[in-house]
Formats: sequence, C-alpha cells, structure tokens
Amino acid sequence: MKKLKVTLFLLAVAAGGAYAVYQFLLTDEAKESIANGCESLTRGYAEIKDALQEHYGVVAEDDQPLFNVEQTKREWEALGL
Repeated sequence: MKKLKVTLFLLAVAAGGAYAVYQFLLTDEAKESIANGCESLTRGYAEIKDALQEHYGVVAEDDQPLFNVEQTKREWEALGL
C-alpha cells in the first residue's frame, strides 16, 4: 500500500510540474507545436484503427482443416444448423 501511495504522489508531482512548465515556461509557438503534435497522433491512431477494422472479421481457411473442425461441422449439420 505504501508503494502505491508513493507512486501516486510522484505521479501527481510530475503532472503538476508538467502543467506548470506548460503554462509558465513555454511560448505560444511551443504550445501550438505541442497541440499540432497531439492532433497528428490522434489522426494517426484513427487511421490505424480504421485500417485494422477493415480486416476485422476476415476468416482465413486452412487448406487442410483439423479433424475436430470437420467433426464439429458434421455435428452442426446433424442438428440442422
């Protein structure tokens, strides 16, 4: 439990420090550059997600299915499904 508290405290200090640096030490140009970088990452993530979704649900059949696959197909056919 103590490690968790220390970790959370360090994370809070790091986040507070990063916020202070962002607000007080960076120029408007630097802030705009960071915003553009974040937008670029967001667009890249969306493009990758869309590309992966196109392949979602694609089933690749083996040339020689396993015995249990054939047996299962026969059982489904016997049930009329």
